[in-house]
Amino acid sequence: MTTEQLAKDLLAIIDSEMYVNDFGGLQAGRDATTDIHAAIGKLEEALAQPAPERDWLPEHKCGLHLSHNEHRDVYETVEEFYEEDWFISPEEWNKAIEEDSVWVLHWYPITPVGFNRIAASTLEAIKAKLKGRTHEA
Repeated sequence: MTTEQLAKDLLAIIDSEMYVNDFGGLQAGRDATTDIHAAIGKLEEALAQPAPERDWLPEHKCGLHLSHNEHRDVYETVEEFYEEDWFISPEEWNKAIEEDSVWVLHWYPITPVGFNRIAASTLEAIKAKLKGRTHEA
């Protein structure tokens, strides 16, 4: 269930169960209050989950930086600007040179002292390399 659906369900419960009390204020019945609390709990759980579009990113307690084609900012070639061992494979290094396209993901998993860096010719290649990882030390 999506967070949008949970929010709609919550609003539906509120709309269907609200009434004007003796003092002119809006009030929910006992059943609605229980339903609202249950719906809010589900919504909070859903919001605590990583968004699917970011679930491939490695865990990091400090910074995470994604860059694309930084070599072009200083008029250098792929070979001049990047280290071959940053790339996820020799094939990606060669493809990056051929296509003049480099994505770099740089992150600090635990402290600002140690970092990881990987590069590839496409963002999809980096995602595929990281997909499924839950912890990176």
